[in-house]
Amino acid sequence: MQRTHSTRSRLIRLAAAGAAIAATAAGSLTGSANAVPQSSSPVTTTVTTSVTQPVGAKADVVQLALTKARANGDRVALVNSFSASPQATTSCSLVRNAWLISRFHACANATGIFRVLDARTGRELGKMTYTVHGDVTSRTGSKAFPYSLHFTRNSVSGAAAGAVISGSASASNATTRGNIPSQPLGASGKASANFTFTSKVGRGKILASGATPKWIFTVPGATPSNPVSFPAPVVRCDNALKGYPRSYGCVFPQSKNVIQYSLSGYVKEVAKHIKDAQASGLPGAYGGRTVLQRLYDDRQIRRNRRTSCPDSLPRPAGKSCDEYAFASTYQGGALLGRFSRRMVNETQNTDAGRDLNKFYTVNRILNKDPFQVAIVR
Repeated sequence: MQRTHSTRSRLIRLAAAGAAIAATAAGSLTGSANAVPQSSSPVTTTVTTSVTQPVGAKADVVQLALTKARANGDRVALVNSFSASPQATTSCSLVRNAWLISRFHACANATGIFRVLDARTGRELGKMTYTVHGDVTSRTGSKAFPYSLHFTRNSVSGAAAGAVISGSASASNATTRGNIPSQPLGASGKASANFTFTSKVGRGKILASGATPKWIFTVPGATPSNPVSFPAPVVRCDNALKGYPRSYGCVFPQSKNVIQYSLSGYVKEVAKHIKDAQASGLPGAYGGRTVLQRLYDDRQIRRNRRTSCPDSLPRPAGKSCDEYAFASTYQGGALLGRFSRRMVNETQNTDAGRDLNKFYTVNRILNKDPFQVAIVR
């Protein structure tokens, strides 16, 4: 695709691509180093497909709780367990005990069980089942990634009706603000908490961070229950977006990023070329096993472009040379050693290149980040 310096932005028309969550886009690629386009429009240059990640493992802690209670002279033992499953989820409205992850958002619903046991016999004196909904968000323009938790009591019996929840959080490579204040989940049926984690990423750096809330239950006259945790997916924060040296931002790197071009849209000649190029065996087709990776090195980008579309190549009037894989990737012509080129409508080629740059910027696609290209009707 040819280079473009126009400030006019177009948006790629989207169609659903599997179980997809659209990470939205707005703004142009030009402007100050701080003015990275934000995600605000329902139409976008990217499809960020959902991936799932188990939330944690259920531990058999009954014997440990009984032993601890007996050692403390307690009459009851409190057991807090948190279930997990490898099942995938396509909606956070379902309880699947797995994270649904897009580029700037991760959410999950998981289930827990709190039990009150007779410390001497192990007989159950009360039980509460509950659901916890977790939401983690990130964005361009900030090193912070808020994490909210919402607890809902599903059922309760016996001594568990007096259960009070409380907790805290820890983080790796980030500071932590917030806690889970004491709340009578057993009696009220609802509890919530809000945390803000802020990455310690430095200027020009990339840093992965983790965030892990944990909570316990208490009832009068008993040693607090064992803690359980709800780790968030890894968040990657950076000050390394090409062309925006002052911009900080955070994403979920587990997301699968896909740019779409339409065979019936305003870049249809480019879309047809990409479709044919992918069919010939070149990498990066959506849903396949191969990807493209963004390339930062301008010298190497120029070398890729000269290999695929040398200036000496005649251009018919109104046409320009389109290359695939993109010159701005590690799979470009000079690096991969094979490529496809075609003379396409010059305006369409310019617009397609602009959309690719917008895709890179809005989604904080960094050097070597993988992505795929989907061709839709």
